Amino acid sequence: MIVEDNADVTKYLSRCLVNFGYDVAATVDNGAEAIEKATALEPDLILMDITLNGRIDGITAASQIQGHLDVPIIYLTAHTDDATFCRSKTTNPFAYLEKPIKLNHLHHNIEMALRWHSQEYKLKKSEDLYHTIFKSAGDAMAIADDDAIITMVNDEFERLSGYARNDLEHKKRFTDFLSGADVDSFTNYLRMYKMEPNIAPLYCETVFNNREGNAKEIIFTVKLSPDTKNSIISIIDISDWKQREKEHEATIKLLQHINASDTRDTLVQTSLNFLSNLSRNSHVAIRLKESLDFRYAGAVGFSEEFLKAEGSLHVLDNNEEILRNGDGSPFLDCICGTVLSEHTDSSKPFFTKHGSFWTNSISELLSDPAFRYLPGRKRNRCNSEGYESLAIIPLRTGGKVIGLMHFADQARNHFAPQLVAMLERIGDHLAHAFAHKQVDQELRETREWLELALE
Repeated sequence: MIVEDNADVTKYLSRCLVNFGYDVAATVDNGAEAIEKATALEPDLILMDITLNGRIDGITAASQIQGHLDVPIIYLTAHTDDATFCRSKTTNPFAYLEKPIKLNHLHHNIEMALRWHSQEYKLKKSEDLYHTIFKSAGDAMAIADDDAIITMVNDEFERLSGYARNDLEHKKRFTDFLSGADVDSFTNYLRMYKMEPNIAPLYCETVFNNREGNAKEIIFTVKLSPDTKNSIISIIDISDWKQREKEHEATIKLLQHINASDTRDTLVQTSLNFLSNLSRNSHVAIRLKESLDFRYAGAVGFSEEFLKAEGSLHVLDNNEEILRNGDGSPFLDCICGTVLSEHTDSSKPFFTKHGSFWTNSISELLSDPAFRYLPGRKRNRCNSEGYESLAIIPLRTGGKVIGLMHFADQARNHFAPQLVAMLERIGDHLAHAFAHKQVDQELRETREWLELALE
């Protein structure tokens, strides 16, 4: 829905939105009608001008709409003063775009706002579910005595801990699964609950380390077993919820990088540190298509020697000609080439359904027959450089692979399936932005060429 008091701007925005592939539910020019229409139509997103006809401005209208609907709002305004901006923040808008609006910025913000809102809705539904489970005593449960020795567990606790019941009951303390300050937090929480149950917190959040050493973020609550000194510990695993929360925050940061970057090359450079932080400080490189090759467009952490040696994925035959596939396309070397050519097989444990490759030990993988006998050549330079954990994520948009993200770390067990899946989703957002930036750049260059030609 468009809320704008300038008829010409409204027509222009409507035409642009239709060209983007969206339906315009309604167009209004005043705050009162905006509230009425939004409540009746329940649009997926509102483009809101701040200065409107009538007594109700856009910020007030947005505030009243949000009292009835959970809908993302993007402000379009010519007002850049601090007072107006601070007022707008009270309505938690998705974006605050200054007029005149750049079409690519508008399109990117709408795309990301709709995706963000969808994720936020799922997050809220998931959070509500966790609260329901918590009130019904949680899913993983353990009974522990006064010394925190576990005396009984249920099936879900076995699954969470990675231990069989016989290895837990009367053999493990609950605190064995905690570390550092978390042990003290559990002990203090339990002591407070026993002494003053009415003032003790309803639950405590901590990190639970399972048998494999994987850290799970959990919420637990304690109830005292009647007429005993035993504690009934109910646990909810909130790792997935926390992962979605992290991804939600990462998506917002990515949008900021996209909006702040004028060209594809600028976006590559601003994305590298963001991706490194997101992947727990791994080394990161981005390959993008250049003519028939996919060369590194930027990297952080990798040596110049590595980037130079691995720059091209082409293979030359005995006549120094580019080796080609049966269809005439250049053969792309190594695992990067396998991912870019979409020749992955998700039945193998090191490939995903999304078309990514990842491993937490390249040394062990090299001795795996399933990997060793894959078609194509392995250069093994990552291994020779001392990297153990690798993740190669395709950048795909419009059904086509336009590049990849290359993550590497010298430590083993650096990646987890949840992290790889998140990087895949972030990669889809980034690929879409790279493609748009490239088109924008080509249009700019064409326009500059035409201007020179006409002079």
